[in-house]
Amino acid sequence: MAAKVKSDDVVVVGAFKDGSDELTVFGKVADALRNDLSFFHTHDASLLPEGKKEMPSVNIFKTFDDGLVSFEGDAKDEEAIKKFIQEKSTPILIPMDSNPAGKKHLQKSFSMTDRVKVLVFAPKKEIESVKTTLHGIASKNREYDFIVGPTEENDHALKFFGLAADSLSMSVYNLKGGPKYVKQPLASSEMESWFDSYLKGEVAAHVKSEDVPKDNSAPVKIVTANTFKELVTEAKKDVLVEFYAPWCGHCKKLAPIYDEVGEAFEDEEKVTIAKMDATANDIPDPRFDVKGFPTLYMMTAGGEVKKYEGDRSKDSLIDFVKSVSAGGKGEAAHSEL
Repeated sequence: MAAKVKSDDVVVVGAFKDGSDELTVFGKVADALRNDLSFFHTHDASLLPEGKKEMPSVNIFKTFDDGLVSFEGDAKDEEAIKKFIQEKSTPILIPMDSNPAGKKHLQKSFSMTDRVKVLVFAPKKEIESVKTTLHGIASKNREYDFIVGPTEENDHALKFFGLAADSLSMSVYNLKGGPKYVKQPLASSEMESWFDSYLKGEVAAHVKSEDVPKDNSAPVKIVTANTFKELVTEAKKDVLVEFYAPWCGHCKKLAPIYDEVGEAFEDEEKVTIAKMDATANDIPDPRFDVKGFPTLYMMTAGGEVKKYEGDRSKDSLIDFVKSVSAGGKGEAAHSEL
């Protein structure tokens, strides 16, 4: 058992009477979680190396934090046992850095999409003191995964949340989607009070947005997260929006064509051709489901959202706009999708 714990970092061991209801429940929990953890059971509690040498019992042996923890609830309560194992088999602080030792815990955390993540990033010179403070907060909120790492090694995460690399930040994010909650700048002494405010529902959702451009007079209008309602969903116009990524080759190929589409509708008061950098801005409306780049949607003046599925030629895009637009002129040569 000791060798298995050392190799796996964490194992779950149950002690039950053969054929008992508790063993059946343990088997169901093991089936649900065995992709992430190793499960064992015995019919002789005296074989347990330590912990509750009694039956029924559920024990987690691990190489980190408190080393051993035993379930204290009803051994027939499947959901309670599952929650206990998910919480206690994960380090109180999950490292997100270049050290390979913590990679498996990070991967396991992100595989458990039903657990909300709290991500804390700080410059390397501050990280150890931040961890000391954060450990106390995380210990009292084990239903969350607390992930901590240096800003210098988490450039992609910082960009995802729209964070600066020179100061401490704290973010709460559900992998299943929904709003992000972010605090930056933040002092280490403020972390607990801010997280308590989040738990009470007192923190407003964070929307990552570029600055509004000073000049937006080009035929293709630039949309940011902060101007999305004004220029798209509440514009009372027919708006074609391209969601793009600056590094995307298909987006770069489309750019001059899309500019020509913008020019074609430049004098149409009821039509707007727009674009949004979807890597630098959150998309505030879930009706615009962007899985790849470029993705184009038409928001009609009547409030209907239509995804463009045609080819990326100038004529096809113009015909699509005309076919769904109350402000476009001429007959549609491209069938509505």
